[in-house]
Amino acid sequence: MKKPSQRLQTVLTLAKLKERLAAENLAEKIKAANAQKQQVQQLKSFQQEYNSQFNSLGEGGASPQQLRNFQNFFSNLEQAVDSLERQSLVSEDQQQKARENWIFHYSKQKNMEGLVDRKYQFEEKEMEKMRQREYDDRKPYKPIG
Repeated sequence: MKKPSQRLQTVLTLAKLKERLAAENLAEKIKAANAQKQQVQQLKSFQQEYNSQFNSLGEGGASPQQLRNFQNFFSNLEQAVDSLERQSLVSEDQQQKARENWIFHYSKQKNMEGLVDRKYQFEEKEMEKMRQREYDDRKPYKPIG
């Protein structure tokens, strides 16, 4: 029959697997959130460049059609920035949830490791007590006196 520490080893292995999967998921969410932030920054930078071009075009005497086209494009650009910012917030929320999930599984794994260690130490102490009793029982009895 297996010892309790050996049986718990299977549960510990499963806990380690879940923690590893949660860590991998967290890494993916961090990568996605960072990519979203970078896209937002790039689009905002483009938006600023385009805005300065729009201002210089207006000062240079552009036709009304050109100004309308610029305004339409700039409006679409603003909508794209807003959309990406919302997506970035969703990515950050998913990253936070993945972090909380990983922390949960990491804590579970560490608790399980502690339990397995305590069981193993208890079993070792019990084994040592049993060996000592066997040793004491085998010693020849020497009366005192």
